[in-house]
Amino acid sequence: MNPVNLQSIKLSKDTLNLFVGVQGAFIVTISPSNTADSVLLYSSSDTSIAKVRKPGIVSPVKAGTCIVTVKNKANTVSATCIVNVIGIKLNKTLSSLVQGTSDTLTATIIPSTIANKNIIWSSSDTSIVKVNALGIITAKHPGNAIIRASAQSGFVTADCRIYVIEPTVTGEAFYTDTTVNNVAGKGISFKFVNSAPYPVQILEWYVSDSNGKKIGDIAGSPIEILQPHAVYNSPVQFFESSLYTSARGGLSVCPLTVHFVYNENGAAYNMVFTYPINIILGL
Repeated sequence: MNPVNLQSIKLSKDTLNLFVGVQGAFIVTISPSNTADSVLLYSSSDTSIAKVRKPGIVSPVKAGTCIVTVKNKANTVSATCIVNVIGIKLNKTLSSLVQGTSDTLTATIIPSTIANKNIIWSSSDTSIVKVNALGIITAKHPGNAIIRASAQSGFVTADCRIYVIEPTVTGEAFYTDTTVNNVAGKGISFKFVNSAPYPVQILEWYVSDSNGKKIGDIAGSPIEILQPHAVYNSPVQFFESSLYTSARGGLSVCPLTVHFVYNENGAAYNMVFTYPINIILGL
C-alpha cells in the first residue's frame, strides 16, 4: 500500500498581534489527516522578535515583525503566519531639563502596520515634570520623574526618566543716586554671574515702571556671550527721581522692575528683579 502524501497545512490565524510577555497561538491542521508525512517543523524568520514551538505556541521577544513558518520535513508543503510584536519607541529614554523649560517626547508604535497608534502620556510626579497629550514635557521643580508613553490599545509602555536641574545663573541689581544733564535720578545697573559650564548669551535687559513703561534698554542680540564662570556688569540705566516722588508714594508704590533676558543652553529665560535696592536672586 502506497503512503499517503501530505497535501496541505493550514493555520487557524494568518496574523498574530502580540505584546512582549504575552504568548499567542495558532492551530495547525494537516490534510489528509492520515498522511505518513505528519512530522512538522516550526521556525521563525527572526527569533529576536518572536520564537515558535509545536504545536503552534508563539512567544514574543521584542517589538517588530517576523514570519512564522510551519512545514513538513521534505519542505514540500508549508504555511505561514505574520507575527507583529507591538511596542513603543521613544526618541529618548533619559534627559535633563533646566527648571522652567520644556521639551517634546515623540513615541512611535512598532510595527507601523498597527492601526491604533494613539499614545497616552503620564508623569510619575507632576510636581517635578508635567506632560500633556502631545508629549510636551515641562520642568516644574528640581528632582526626577518618569514620563510614560502607553499604547491606547493596552499592554505596552515605554519610559523616559527626566532630571530637572536648577538654572545655574544668578543676578544682582544695583540702584544708586545719579545726575544726568542736571536732572536728579537713579542709576540702575546689573551684575550677572554665569556659573554654568557652558556659555550663556545675554540677549537684552531693560527697566520698566509699575505701568509697564520701558525706561531704558541696551540694544543688540546678543549683547554679549558670557563664557563659563564669567561675570557681566551691565551699563547703567538712568531714570528721573521726580517720577517717583513721595507724593506719589515713592518707589514702594511705583516700583521699578529689571528684566534680564538671556539664553542658557538653548533655552530663553527672563530674570525679573523688583525694587528695593540690592535684590539678589538665584534662579
